[in-house]
Amino acid sequence: MGIANIDVDPNDVTSALFDMYDIRDRTRRLWNHSKDEDNSDITVKDCLDDVIYFLEDLEKQTEGKGKAIAVEFLTKISQLEAEEE
Repeated sequence: MGIANIDVDPNDVTSALFDMYDIRDRTRRLWNHSKDEDNSDITVKDCLDDVIYFLEDLEKQTEGKGKAIAVEFLTKISQLEAEEE
């Protein structure tokens, strides 16, 4: 199921995803700890993996968008150049 009518910059999604990879790697010693003080069965790593999975899916949904924006931009440039001739 996609996210309708939300304008997401693909570069921002990719940047956030790489940040999460770095955070996951830097917090390795906390992975098996409970995510909260209630000693939930859900671990810190479970939470990190959920966010990473979400961002990876969002990145897949937006990866074609960056190309479409570039094509639209180049088309407009070509039109402007043609009008100047």
